[in-house]
Amino acid sequence: TNFLGSASLPYYVIGQRVVQQVHTFISGQSQFLFPMLASHGENTGATVRRVEDRLRWFTSFSAAVIYGGLAALAYPLLLKLVGEDFAKIALLPFMLACLQGFFVAMSIVPFYISWAEGRGAPNAINGLMTGIVIAGTTVLLVPKLGVVGASIAQLWYLVSSLLLIYYVSKLGGR
Repeated sequence: TNFLGSASLPYYVIGQRVVQQVHTFISGQSQFLFPMLASHGENTGATVRRVEDRLRWFTSFSAAVIYGGLAALAYPLLLKLVGEDFAKIALLPFMLACLQGFFVAMSIVPFYISWAEGRGAPNAINGLMTGIVIAGTTVLLVPKLGVVGASIAQLWYLVSSLLLIYYVSKLGGR
């Protein structure tokens, strides 16, 4: 796949849209929980940790089932929805998007925990650095690899998600 301009956009976008929809589904279940817990003041620590553990397991299991299922059925799904030629080209970007989505889902709970504990800096730093690195990598890879280069650039989310999980856990004494 070379640099095809806007003709290659559907191959990249389909996987990213799936990630966006699944991420919204998973994170929507918890985005209001931690701000409510943060309002409990001094009694928040043990409650937040207990809810965090349970929610992390739920999020991990949900992400594994959804993204694992999508990855396993990627080719037949793309074949049925669009066609054989599209499925052949879009399969790798779709699989990379599933991998990206799984790791981004792992950082949902630490993201909200950080806000619940009154620490917005890890989230802000993570968002800023990830955006810069992905944009730079995309500019470097797209001219040579096209849509696959844009998909590979999104894999920086793996690194940033793991760093956010580690940093939030370490700051929270976990």
